Amino acid sequence: MSFADDASLTKISYTDALRRALQSSDTPIRVLDIGCGDGSWLRKLGELFPEVELHGVDVLPSNGETEISKLISYHQTSALSLPFPSAHFQLVHTRKLLSSVSVFTALVEESARVLAPGCLGVWVEGKNVVNSRTVDSSTALNNASGSGSVGLKAILAKKMMASKGLEADLASSLPRLLERSGIFHVQLEELLPRQPGGSSAPQDLGFILDGASEGSATMYAFYGMKI
Repeated sequence: MSFADDASLTKISYTDALRRALQSSDTPIRVLDIGCGDGSWLRKLGELFPEVELHGVDVLPSNGETEISKLISYHQTSALSLPFPSAHFQLVHTRKLLSSVSVFTALVEESARVLAPGCLGVWVEGKNVVNSRTVDSSTALNNASGSGSVGLKAILAKKMMASKGLEADLASSLPRLLERSGIFHVQLEELLPRQPGGSSAPQDLGFILDGASEGSATMYAFYGMKI
């Protein structure tokens, strides 16, 4: 389902944005997970929304896990040259690909190309590449501010991001990159690690799909609408 109201995406959470994108409509809902690995994200999504058409892309051959699920169409190909027509998917998702692709700007452009207008794109990255001092889950993205992180991980992340043409503060640089690729109303939501002995609420779809497991680092979901 598309986001017909340009401003509507700025008023809802990541979970609500996902649910709205996956609601039944008169046309088939096609979902693409770029860098799908073993297909675990798609399998979880397929269990919750069995009517959705699922596609996964990865440069590595399937290890068998993706082939087990008949719900998933697996494509072994580069994320920088997707074998799909433009505006083909109603939801495009990537997770922790910043360190994996040679040209991150090309990944953003290609993922935006295959996303249909009015539909949802999601880019999830870990804490080590998002300047945590600029991230406040209760504050709008455009109000985020702060200075660079310190420490070896922050230095390495900064160098890696500079090599990909990005600023160290991904909270501000990624939305600008997305806007240049036609993705607007970009929001940022913090997905905290699961607490020891705890479980995510059944209604928290965003955490179920992209939340960090117990003992893992915080994840951040950037999501926006294709114009």
